[in-house]
Amino acid sequence: MVMLELEMLYQKGAIKYAASQILSDFNQQIGLSIFQFPMAVVMSAALRLKWTREPGDRIIAANAIANNDAPLVTSDRRIHQQYPNAIW
Repeated sequence: MVMLELEMLYQKGAIKYAASQILSDFNQQIGLSIFQFPMAVVMSAALRLKWTREPGDRIIAANAIANNDAPLVTSDRRIHQQYPNAIW
C-alpha cells in the first residue's frame, strides 16, 4: 500500500522519485524492506482496526501489526496517535 501511495504521489508530481527508487535507496542505506505477508493475514489485522475508515491507513498499520507490532515509518499523525511503534 505504501508503494502504491508513493507511486501515486510521484505520478502527480508531489515527490521527485518513483516508489521503486525510494525503496531501492532505503534498502541500500538502512536495509529497509517490504514485509511479504499473505493479503489474508494483513486483512485480518486490518478488520480489527477501528480508529480509521481510510483503507490505506488500515492496511499499512495492519501490515506492521501482523509482523509482531513491527516499527512503522510514517509521518501520519493519526497513525502515530494509534500505533505506539510508529516512528519518524
